[in-house]
Amino acid sequence: MSIDWAALGQVFGISLVVTVGFVGVFTLGILGTSRKPQRAVAGTDTA
Repeated sequence: MSIDWAALGQVFGISLVVTVGFVGVFTLGILGTSRKPQRAVAGTDTA
């Protein structure tokens, strides 16, 4: 039995990239839904 190290390395690399990407998208989604709207600073309204 022999191990194809190149294929194993590819699987590891792709799964690492997908995992980091998924965590990044999830984090941005959580931050986007939890962010409170910013209030306008007093005295800067033009109306």
